[in-house]
Amino acid sequence: MSLKYFSRIATLFIGALFLLSGATKIIDSNGFINTLFQYGFGSFSYVAPLISPVEVILGVCLILNYRVRRATFFVFLLTFVFTVAFLFAHFVRGVEDCGCFGDWLQLSPTVAIIKNVLIMGGALFLLLKSQTFAQTRNWQVIVISVFAAFSFALSGYTVDKSLSTVLSINTLEGKKLNETSLGVISNKVKAKRYACFVFSPSCTHCWNATENIKSMKESGLYDNVIGVIADSRRSSLENYKKQMKPNFEILTLKQEAIEGTLGMRVPKLLIIENGVITRLFQGDEIPCPQLIND
Repeated sequence: MSLKYFSRIATLFIGALFLLSGATKIIDSNGFINTLFQYGFGSFSYVAPLISPVEVILGVCLILNYRVRRATFFVFLLTFVFTVAFLFAHFVRGVEDCGCFGDWLQLSPTVAIIKNVLIMGGALFLLLKSQTFAQTRNWQVIVISVFAAFSFALSGYTVDKSLSTVLSINTLEGKKLNETSLGVISNKVKAKRYACFVFSPSCTHCWNATENIKSMKESGLYDNVIGVIADSRRSSLENYKKQMKPNFEILTLKQEAIEGTLGMRVPKLLIIENGVITRLFQGDEIPCPQLIND
């Protein structure tokens, strides 16, 4: 295979990864902000709505063969920064999900690092060996500009209300719990009206929401209040209990069961009445019990 065609395959592969990575985070900028907080870089969360569109733009540039060397330089730089940040978050803060593809695909730490190393290696190769495949065309600039405008607009919109939030609320509210992958909860909780707090013991936003969940238990407005975590998060549960002192029972379910209905983003709060999901709250939208009007 000639150098020209190998380089072209590399640009398409890296471009597609960056386009997918940016697009999945653009539809939930608030989720990406949460990821930065879990990484320990909450003070830089304001850049989250800017990073995702940049990933999309770089991906489109590579796919269209537009200024490949310049694009791959920024691809290498961003990937290097992301890799260092994730290594810190994983080994210092115990973060397992890199958040590379938002709420749509979870990679193990090992796979995430291998992916980033391959991207950086490919970017270095393109920087050193890539050739100019075609002259810059006006249509390329137009296509990139359209993607850029749409990406920045959507990223800004989803800071307050993610598309995944809207879709999941529209899908789940009014649905019977036992018709979802979380049906096992209805077998374990014998209550007419109860609240189900789905969270991760190592999630900063879950810790912030815990006080509202504790007040729900104390309010007497619900027959029961329970917490639900994935079995893969069990190792950090004791520290959560020690620090937050939850007053509610915590159930452990298979990660696949939780993600099958609610995706990977936490926290989430379900209000269940007579076996039906009547309300769903996510992330920073989890209110105190007095503000929940069923």
